[in-house]
Amino acid sequence: MIRKNSFVLAIVGLLLLSVAACGGQPYIHVADEFDRGSETFLKGITDRDAVTICYAKSKTTPIVISEMAAAECKRFGKIARFREQSLQTCPLTSPISAVFDCYDPVQKSQEKVR
Repeated sequence: MIRKNSFVLAIVGLLLLSVAACGGQPYIHVADEFDRGSETFLKGITDRDAVTICYAKSKTTPIVISEMAAAECKRFGKIARFREQSLQTCPLTSPISAVFDCYDPVQKSQEKVR
């Protein structure tokens, strides 16, 4: 009985390690992407104040993450600025999330004038 339990635990442990090590390519996390009750379901996003990118450290570089955030914010005429990193948003296969704020450059320049 003890041998069977330790064998099962060993297999589960190996499976968890292999899943954690097999992180995929970085992607933009959209919180309510599959929620049918969401306002953006099947319509897409019309404006973005922040972008969250999920990634695995072994599969990408900080430059790629920054370029992805800049490209996403640029779609809405905004500039990306790094805010924080977290381990609470993304799934196990891409556990790290980099959060960038999207700033409107026109609005930001008007604030400096005041």
